[in-house]
Amino acid sequence: MQSCALSLLNSSGPQMEFVYCVMSSVDGSQEGKRCSEKVGISWAAVDSCTKSTVGTTLQLMAQEETLKLAPLGLGFVPTITFNKKYSQQDQRDALQNFRGIACRYLGSPAPPGCQI
Repeated sequence: MQSCALSLLNSSGPQMEFVYCVMSSVDGSQEGKRCSEKVGISWAAVDSCTKSTVGTTLQLMAQEETLKLAPLGLGFVPTITFNKKYSQQDQRDALQNFRGIACRYLGSPAPPGCQI
């Protein structure tokens, strides 16, 4: 679901806000509709993508990126990367404060999600 939603969002600010919304809920899989609406994308489009070959392709691409991390110490999912690079410190920080570390990587000017 996240791969489909992120593919429908054009900029990093809304992408970060969507991931933060889903990851900060107890059951992110149940929050897809609410989080989609929050960032201004159609839940119907996200849901349709998840049930299509596009969704499957996006998920396989994400799997490929994840498998590339195995030699770097991929220990569990979610493994969080920034700029396609893995850092154990960033992983620890992101699990505690995803918004903070993501905003640090996004830099200036800060997107709306970082101005909270």
